[in-house]
Amino acid sequence: MGLNENTEAVLSYTLTWLTGLLFFVIETRSKFVRFHALQSVLAFMVLSVILSILQAFFGEFGFLAYLVINLNPISIIYLFLYAPAEIFTQFLSSVLFLSIIPIFMWFFLMYQAFRGKKFSLPLIGELVDKVLESIYSE
Repeated sequence: MGLNENTEAVLSYTLTWLTGLLFFVIETRSKFVRFHALQSVLAFMVLSVILSILQAFFGEFGFLAYLVINLNPISIIYLFLYAPAEIFTQFLSSVLFLSIIPIFMWFFLMYQAFRGKKFSLPLIGELVDKVLESIYSE
């Protein structure tokens, strides 16, 4: 794409699975960028679904409401900025606090990509490596 590999890898995490999918399709030369892009897609989709199921089962809202929040960590940050009292109350009174997990993972993975590290998440990173190996071996 013309950007630095580290920058592209960070950008692949920016909107979690959405930009991950975009960079996985667009970037065909850099195995490093494609690794981070595919890891972003798989990690955040799986984590979002699992957390949303748990939150819907134990929480006050439905699965879809939690899924929308969990799919993009930016939404939690946005809600904290524009409705802090309501969100803080929800965090204390429900299982919405589980939505903090993707936020920390999101920042951590972007930081690792920025440093040029190929940080591999357990299970998902191994799967991503196998997928990329099969793509590049052909």
